[in-house]
Order: sequence, then C-alpha cells, then structure tokens
Amino acid sequence: MSNIVRALLWAAVMLSIAWAGRGGWIDGDLSQALLIMLPALAVVTLRRSCRETCAVDA
Repeated sequence: MSNIVRALLWAAVMLSIAWAGRGGWIDGDLSQALLIMLPALAVVTLRRSCRETCAVDA
C-alpha cells in the first residue's frame, strides 16, 4: 500500500472522529484528544513506511 493511500486512510479516520464528536456520538473531550494524538501517530507511521520503501538516504 502506498503512502498516499495510507495518508488518505488516516485522513478519513480523522474526519470520521471529528464528525462523530460533532454529532455527539462520542464525547467531545475524547474526540479532541484523539484529533490531537492521531496526526502525530500518522506522521510517525508514514515516515517509518517511507524509510522502508523510499530510496532516500536518511
């Protein structure tokens, strides 16, 4: 799976959490905490996969 597909999946998850928090399906504090944590987790996982597949010397 390419990094673009993985990034789009992360974005879909974040939008779903924001939508669920706004709709009252999950607690507002929980959705806020997840929306702070998930982008950092996405960056870490996308960078790790890029090191495995990209031909860039880091």
